Amino acid sequence: MSLDGISDGERFGVLAIDHRDSLRAVLAPNDPDSVSSADITSLKRELVSTLAGGATGVMLEPEYSIPELLDGTLPAGVGFTAALEAQGYGADPEAAATQIVEGWSVEAAADSGASAAKLLVFYRPDRPGHAAAQERVAAEILAECRRVGIPLVLEPLFYGLEDPGLRGHGYRSAEAAVPGGPGPRARPPGVGRGVCRDHGWLSHAVDASVGRR
Repeated sequence: MSLDGISDGERFGVLAIDHRDSLRAVLAPNDPDSVSSADITSLKRELVSTLAGGATGVMLEPEYSIPELLDGTLPAGVGFTAALEAQGYGADPEAAATQIVEGWSVEAAADSGASAAKLLVFYRPDRPGHAAAQERVAAEILAECRRVGIPLVLEPLFYGLEDPGLRGHGYRSAEAAVPGGPGPRARPPGVGRGVCRDHGWLSHAVDASVGRR
């Protein structure tokens, strides 16, 4: 498996527009539900048509942009990563383990033409019960990606780190969140998105931010 579809061979310059609930909250903070599906697709179409030509890849999702933006909006030669996770965890990251979008799967992501699947997991190693559940989800999705033959981009999101004294959790979370081997390499004070491919969990940190998406 290769990540060449979303990289230039050495670097990742990925346009991440797989946001859904968080995008609604930014567009209409007082009434997120007023933002329609058509509004979100239209905005994503404008962003992709304007910016994707300068990126090595784009992060999309199956609710508003797959297959909607695969109609020629995404430039030829620019691959995309397909998000797997459902929404609804922002208010309470520990309410449940990450779920997959209903009717979606790793196989469906591969069939859509995605260069990689992407899984976001809210994660902190000092929350052992929730952390273990998230590790199981990540391991199951990794196994499915291996079966289907598509790389996995794992995005552990480290929440509740506003206190500078807790930011060391970001680095430890990056290592612990990856099942079956070493985790994404990170740069202090925290780690954002980790790109992991199936070669002994070879990992490359492509963002250094802590907080919510």
